[in-house]
Amino acid sequence: MIDTFRAKYGARDATFTGEELARAERLVEEKFGTAAWLYRIT
Repeated sequence: MIDTFRAKYGARDATFTGEELARAERLVEEKFGTAAWLYRIT
């Protein structure tokens, strides 16, 4: 399945830097992991 996705969309393996992971963790704590975000109604 991943080979098909790679062939069709040019996907490739990658890694995240420590800075990117830290930013993602902050976003979870400050926004995406909050009750306001999780239970909002649009």
